[in-house]
Amino acid sequence: AGMTGAMLKILQRCDESLALVFGSEHPNYALTLMPCSCLNMMLEGATKSHNKEEACRQIASGISPVIKCMVQDRRVFFQSTEAWFRSMNAFIVLIRTILREHPETVLAMEQDGLLAFLGQAICWSQCRQDIIEGFHGSNEAVPHDVIISTADWICTSLNVKSHYKGIPLPRACELLKFIGAVAMAKDRELPAIVGMIRCCRDMFKDHATSTVQTRNMLVDVILSLLTG
Repeated sequence: AGMTGAMLKILQRCDESLALVFGSEHPNYALTLMPCSCLNMMLEGATKSHNKEEACRQIASGISPVIKCMVQDRRVFFQSTEAWFRSMNAFIVLIRTILREHPETVLAMEQDGLLAFLGQAICWSQCRQDIIEGFHGSNEAVPHDVIISTADWICTSLNVKSHYKGIPLPRACELLKFIGAVAMAKDRELPAIVGMIRCCRDMFKDHATSTVQTRNMLVDVILSLLTG
């Protein structure tokens, strides 16, 4: 819990510069990797510590500044675009872990913009080539699988009311809309559900771009959004 708290305090300063938070003596490339390392250390605390429940609770109660920073379209983390791209996979995996342990935190995360972000992120291949190129330019794979997996878990859970005790069914349906009804991008009127369907079509056309599991999860997300 001590390490988790220390990493969380560092990450909560994500609006400050890399050099200010981590020290200007480090080379720039090493600096851009440090936020990701902090996220991975928190993930380790949430999955491997002797008190995982407490670690997850601590992260869930303090992760809001990080979510707000990562979902912004300006795409900077600690005032660095490179750090944003290099941290995205670890960020999504951490969020998925927290939601599985504390599903009720989806309400706060929705307020921070997470659900709409996930809906748009699934559609990156359809309308945000600049983001795709940004990952490639940072020598990072686009984390489509973990984004779709996280959205799938949220959608499935919201459709099974017992998983989200305390969230009425109408509210659960409303939360689903934040994922599917958000615009694909700021300059696009089409909702994300359209982009997801197109993305799914492309994935089934070219199996090399995805695994069977990922394709099936995206189908499940689309069905959940259409029927929820």
